[in-house]
Amino acid sequence: MSTQCLSTRHYSAIASTFLVFMGDAQKRNSIWPLVSHIKDRSVLSVTEHIEKIVRHMYAVNCLAYEIDNKEFCKPVKFVFEPNLTLTDVQLFKALESWRWNSMYTLEGSDQILSIPEPMGKSMYLAVDILHHLAETIAKRNPAYERAAWTL
Repeated sequence: MSTQCLSTRHYSAIASTFLVFMGDAQKRNSIWPLVSHIKDRSVLSVTEHIEKIVRHMYAVNCLAYEIDNKEFCKPVKFVFEPNLTLTDVQLFKALESWRWNSMYTLEGSDQILSIPEPMGKSMYLAVDILHHLAETIAKRNPAYERAAWTL
């Protein structure tokens, strides 16, 4: 039993940070896959769409928890708390924690193949955001510029 069901506060912080980053021209690039996803779909309410994605992430986490622990997630009232903004590094760790407590568990079973399509799309979008965010953080490191491209 290693998979945790992450708190709704965890997901509120992710959703709030996505919204803040969407509204900040400099930070928007850090979550480019999300920006592109929303732009491609002509989303009317960015807030509602982000909340839907994050709810799907929560559902994937609960499924992984239930598979790993052989018990159901306790039903919770999912309320997004505003003003829980994370730094880009904190956002990376929050998304990485979600991935560890969701995808790694599901990848170890055949259950990942039976995830409903909307949840699956949100799951892979979250992973794309995580990878892009890691790249953005790494490229800000001065050692990145000094490192050779070839050996």
